[in-house]
Amino acid sequence: MNCRQLRDDTVPESIPASSRAMEVMRQTVSLIHRLSTLPEYRSEIEPLLPEVARFDPGHHSAMMGYDFHLDADDPEGGMPTLIEVNTNAGGMLYLSRCLPPEGWRDGPVAAMFEQEWDLWRRGRGGVSGRPGLIAIVDEAPEGQFLYPEMRLFQAMFEAAGIATLILAPEAIQGGAGGLIAPDGRLIDLIYNRHTDFYLEEPVMAAIRTAYLNGEVCLTPNPRTYGLIGDKGRFAVWRQEGFLEGLGFTEEEGAQLRGVIPETRLLDESDPEWVWQNRNRLVFKPAARFGSRGVYMGRSISRKKLESLSGQNYLAQRLAPPHRVAPLNGGDPFKADVRLVAYQDQVLATMGRLYRGQVTGFGQGGGFVWVQAL
Repeated sequence: MNCRQLRDDTVPESIPASSRAMEVMRQTVSLIHRLSTLPEYRSEIEPLLPEVARFDPGHHSAMMGYDFHLDADDPEGGMPTLIEVNTNAGGMLYLSRCLPPEGWRDGPVAAMFEQEWDLWRRGRGGVSGRPGLIAIVDEAPEGQFLYPEMRLFQAMFEAAGIATLILAPEAIQGGAGGLIAPDGRLIDLIYNRHTDFYLEEPVMAAIRTAYLNGEVCLTPNPRTYGLIGDKGRFAVWRQEGFLEGLGFTEEEGAQLRGVIPETRLLDESDPEWVWQNRNRLVFKPAARFGSRGVYMGRSISRKKLESLSGQNYLAQRLAPPHRVAPLNGGDPFKADVRLVAYQDQVLATMGRLYRGQVTGFGQGGGFVWVQAL
């Protein structure tokens, strides 16, 4: 495997974060997962969800990512800010091969998918066991930036005795009893890396139908995305008293609100207030992947801002990333921290170093581990 594809020679092996910040991030993962399981919370949020996300498949979502920025002015001592709850978190398995940490094991990663399968099967009266065929699904997978990692997942599943294919959604057909792979086999579980989170695109129609019919275990799934991955949830969680009304203590509510940047629904905000405060805001679509459609307030025109009306946008307080020096002493990287988790179990704490507005590595950078000070 060519590790230089996803991290260049100027990237350090790890970046530091304070033990306090690490603990706050872990607690944030635990609090949000707990929130997602509460029947009262689900009842509050379900009216906001599209039909596909109101369907409960009876299991969780594998490979969740919780993305944070450390304090740009005090990265080693300040508090983190939650930027996104990500149901499409990549990089961990790739990094484990390029820079294997002491004691790393694939076991918990494989077990997470097996538990998803067991929960799905038991919810339908089946017996536990392993899926016969897994499909790793993404748009034009061989052209994806993280295609090498998909191959690693394929190898991991196959080493456990589970046949695995990497497929574009259009290669999958709906059939009697479920989804059919190009070779005619029935797909039992989909590891979903596609960013059409609500399965709205025509190319996802067969997967959507099978998912709603209970014919395939889809992980991550639209239910989890709707409950905690949709960026519009930040505006709900920030409401004073909302979390306490669901049974969170005042301390827990204050802690979770403390890591979430101030977030407003753009269509429910005073346009003049938004314009006057734009320099400290970032405008994000509530339900779109990563940095797609994101506009920095300091550079947005009034005409462009007005055009976002009715487009399900958020106005969020800007929490800039901190900077990390490259090994060659060149221009610093921007950095974020990602906790990869299953339910409330943190599997890894890693970072992404990048340049430019987009969290990609087109201008150099790569994945790193995050170490507690």
